[in-house]
Amino acid sequence: MYCEKAMSNTLDGARSMVRAADTSGKLCQIGYQRRSNPRYRYTLEQLFNGKRIFGQIVNARGQWYRSLASSREIQCKPSLAMRPDILNSHGYTMASCLAWNDLVRRGFLIEKDPPRASNGRVIEARPSRPLRDYELPGDLNKPPHQPHLENFFAAVRGEATLNCDARCAFANEAPVHWVNPSALSHQPIVFANEHLDV
Repeated sequence: MYCEKAMSNTLDGARSMVRAADTSGKLCQIGYQRRSNPRYRYTLEQLFNGKRIFGQIVNARGQWYRSLASSREIQCKPSLAMRPDILNSHGYTMASCLAWNDLVRRGFLIEKDPPRASNGRVIEARPSRPLRDYELPGDLNKPPHQPHLENFFAAVRGEATLNCDARCAFANEAPVHWVNPSALSHQPIVFANEHLDV
């Protein structure tokens, strides 16, 4: 079965889909199509799991593509920002950029030319330091949903495993169901494995 996202409008509904897939033994792919996008697969398999370039992830930023007027950058309160001495003590300095240089040299990342203003001058992140931007090798030259459908059909034929089965989708979707209660109670979301129990 191939189902569109979101799995359910409730956490319990999503859980019941995982249970149904588990007990029936049937394939259930959820339509989170980027799970099959070659660039995302490359990042997961080569950079995240293979080279382990990310270390421990302690912060993530989500983005929803909407109109330009609605997509302004959310700024962090200065009182919540980490002090530079704490960041430096954990290795978050300009020296840590050397790891990125090594990945460019070895072909895992491609460094793009720095962005330029309309007058041709390089846009700098701070005095005398241009912004750096990287891209992944390869490209997606198919409609964005096609690799996910191809993965599903290959799994039906027994040639592959699903890139986003019901259990995988549930782990991604559960935090979405925690957002509204968190916002209403003004409490942070604390991620714990027991919250993902089915």
